Amino acid sequence: MTTIDAPQPDSRSVIRTTAATTAFVVGWYALPDYVRSKTARTVLKTAGLAAFAALGIRDMRHDDTWQKTVATVRGTGTPPWKLTDQTFDGSRASQAASDGTQASDAPAGEGTGTQTTPSTVAPDGMDRTTQVAALAGAGLVLVGSSVLTVVVEKKVFHRNEARATRGVRLPHTRSALLFGALTALVAVPDVLHSRAAESAQR
Repeated sequence: MTTIDAPQPDSRSVIRTTAATTAFVVGWYALPDYVRSKTARTVLKTAGLAAFAALGIRDMRHDDTWQKTVATVRGTGTPPWKLTDQTFDGSRASQAASDGTQASDAPAGEGTGTQTTPSTVAPDGMDRTTQVAALAGAGLVLVGSSVLTVVVEKKVFHRNEARATRGVRLPHTRSALLFGALTALVAVPDVLHSRAAESAQR
């Protein structure tokens, strides 16, 4: 089965997301320098996570990529994991037919978006198995990354607390700026890729 790659987000969206993520990371790790109460830090971090998640959802719902994907899925009635090049072609052909521009001699089942062949869409059992495996893998990655993040954060916190005891000024902020810079650096390839895709479409 040949699948269609998801549309690439525009560079401005990538830059906004990167800036928000970088600011969040810096604030998260620098907080102990300015708020000494553990309870207050927990409240602020929870509020920060909620705000960051809300902004991410809002950006996603307003992003052109999201809008186009939702429109495509609704227009074809096909689950996202079953979208194929024939599905997309069928959606476009159906739209052309409604405008009176579809060729009248199109072969049956081709370009209508209403029929698919076994070679286009795998059997439902296989799709479910693939989906479950993908979800399980994603869950393991999420749990593993969360555990690793907590371990690293605790080690960084205790190290910086020891540095503060030795008289180092704003040790948490220094680490936060480093992590923020790394976060922004990781996003550079995505920004360059999205700009290159935009240039190619012009």
